Amino acid sequence: MKWEKVEIGQLGEVITGNTPPRKNPELYGDFIPFIKPTDIEIDRRFTPNPEECYSELGFEKYRKSLGFRNFIR
Repeated sequence: MKWEKVEIGQLGEVITGNTPPRKNPELYGDFIPFIKPTDIEIDRRFTPNPEECYSELGFEKYRKSLGFRNFIR
């Protein structure tokens, strides 16, 4: 298999700078993964074990800035 090198922006929308405050632990949990650059390994296609996840409350509160504008549950 041959890999093509692309910019990350070609794969999807990259949104930065709006992480929910860590002083509100109720915004974090196990509802949806929060993938950070430190979770991504070179030459890996998937990120199976992100360090953090959002709670359902965190997801609902920050859904527009998380890139889930069209996410349907």
